[in-house]
Amino acid sequence: MDMNNIHDGFAFSLMVTIAKWFKGKVLKQQKESSRWLLFERPPTLLLLFYCMLIKMMIV
Repeated sequence: MDMNNIHDGFAFSLMVTIAKWFKGKVLKQQKESSRWLLFERPPTLLLLFYCMLIKMMIV
């Protein structure tokens, strides 16, 4: 089995987990304070950043 595929799958599942956790955290914060309205849009750039970070850590 190709090690790169395993790493990519792991990175992706980790990224999804982080995204879900972050979204939940942001939604909770939004109710508490309005300055989190910044995060109403899907944090695509942030996900991209996390993905790159994870890739760099694995490779």
